[in-house]
Amino acid sequence: MSEFQIIFFNGMLHMVTSECVIVAVDVEGKVWRTIDMPQTKDAPFDTEPGFIGLSHGRLYFTKTDDIVCEKLAIWVLEDYSSGEWTLKHTISYMHLVRMKYVQFDFGEFWVVSIHPQHNLIFCVFGHDKTLISYDMDSGNVRTIHDLGRSCRPNVIPYVPLFSESLANGKQ
Repeated sequence: MSEFQIIFFNGMLHMVTSECVIVAVDVEGKVWRTIDMPQTKDAPFDTEPGFIGLSHGRLYFTKTDDIVCEKLAIWVLEDYSSGEWTLKHTISYMHLVRMKYVQFDFGEFWVVSIHPQHNLIFCVFGHDKTLISYDMDSGNVRTIHDLGRSCRPNVIPYVPLFSESLANGKQ
């Protein structure tokens, strides 16, 4: 996972910090704000940075949901101006990796992307860096590929560019 994950949303760059906030700054560096990261009642003082992404035109945030690290929580920023998060989904790590017992060392499980239009997250886990997808609607987990032990999966989501069709007046 990239140490500095940055998302462009609402005309601002957003970055997860180690201070339990998301910092947003405009591209000129003149306007900035902070958005508190969501905290769960099971882990109110957790300082794990988590992951941010965009889906359905909203900012999403994922992180471990509890102190014993059994579940992944997926939050959506419902109200950008107030910074109000809503817990959208939780899933056990055992279900995600299809094992009866799961204990990850640091850096052995991370969310790498969120689909921009579907309720789908992509994760990498284990020594073989297995890339999986998880469908929040159906609960289905799909193994995509073992990336290999030496792989350091920095992921840049594909976003189609339609500027040429927009310039021609076609949509």
